[in-house]
Amino acid sequence: MVRLRTIGLWLSLSGVFVACNDAPVAPVAAKDSVASPIPAPIVEAAFKNGSREITAPALDSIFERQGESYHEEIVLTDTLSSGKVIVVTSIVPQGYGCHACGALLKGYEWSNTGKPELNKEYYLGLHGSFGSPGPVSIRPIGKDAFAYFIEDGFTNMGITVVDRTIMMPVNNKAAELLYLDESDMTNEGDCDSAANNCYSYKTVIKIDSTTVGPVYDLLVHKKGTNLLPEKSVVSIDSLLRYRFDGKRYRLYP
Repeated sequence: MVRLRTIGLWLSLSGVFVACNDAPVAPVAAKDSVASPIPAPIVEAAFKNGSREITAPALDSIFERQGESYHEEIVLTDTLSSGKVIVVTSIVPQGYGCHACGALLKGYEWSNTGKPELNKEYYLGLHGSFGSPGPVSIRPIGKDAFAYFIEDGFTNMGITVVDRTIMMPVNNKAAELLYLDESDMTNEGDCDSAANNCYSYKTVIKIDSTTVGPVYDLLVHKKGTNLLPEKSVVSIDSLLRYRFDGKRYRLYP
């Protein structure tokens, strides 16, 4: 999966969907997902003080480097209702930090009954810039399913854009379920209120837990103002339903 943007000079708001050297891979803080302290035994089993230094040929391939040492640190932990502990880490090469240098997110699933045991691990792709990822949250999207909601954004010439990606673990990989391009946007950094050309809209993703099936529908509500091609500003207020088709979310008519 590759997404590249090459328009102008981008300054990161909450992450850019590209990786260093233009060679990438790859939402809103969830109210129904409560971040929890990672259990001490799991920290001791994998990390010391929440971070560690590692080497791995797979990382060399992703970052297009050779024999590099990488820094991995915990950015999010969450405990599911089943008791499973989810740990999300950020991985970057030592000394990494160029503007287009995204951090590699990785998910770990630990059992937390008795002796902690690592059940799964998988990469979630490159996100962010300057070696830091954008916001990540974990939300339940089914009775026995959860997903990672990842937010990326940039500011260019006074216009700020936020994109959102939803990913779900499938076996030992993470699959993209939905990508919302330009889910939030504002030109507040380059508009003239007197000329009535300022616009701003935001998107809220709600999970419809009344859905019948293993994976719930998503309700995507976009509201605010937007600029039409003829330069007039109009109000927008749309509510779209997305339904899981067994592989990803599709717009439901």
